[in-house]
Amino acid sequence: MRLDWNLIRTILAHVEAETIKEFLQDMDSLSIWGEGKSPWERLDEKQKTLKSVLGHFEILLDAGILKNGQVTRRSDGSFEFWDFQGVYISMSGHDLLDALRDKTIWEKIKRMSKRSGVSLSWEFIKAAIPIAIQQALKNVS
Repeated sequence: MRLDWNLIRTILAHVEAETIKEFLQDMDSLSIWGEGKSPWERLDEKQKTLKSVLGHFEILLDAGILKNGQVTRRSDGSFEFWDFQGVYISMSGHDLLDALRDKTIWEKIKRMSKRSGVSLSWEFIKAAIPIAIQQALKNVS
């Protein structure tokens, strides 16, 4: 699975708005109705979408960005159980969501990553957020 920062922003925004249940229901209904696709293709697409969303939830929980959620896998790596009732965003998660929402800050972070040759990882983003904010503040003065 490739890390998708747009999906992460979407997940965090829905957790913040307390609409994660609706997001998961919408995701389920939208992914199953692919125009011109056979039922097998639609089912495969639905499973890939669910795997991606659950995988991103798992990463966000592991990083401490989200709290009070649960994702478990079977020994073969497939998802066995998930529970997002009562899930909430940690303070560092709010910092990340703010950075992802702010186009100026997010573009600065992506440029820093590209210029430095360091991948756009959570550790890099955590370190880059304060630098990007400082740079933005210098432009205001």
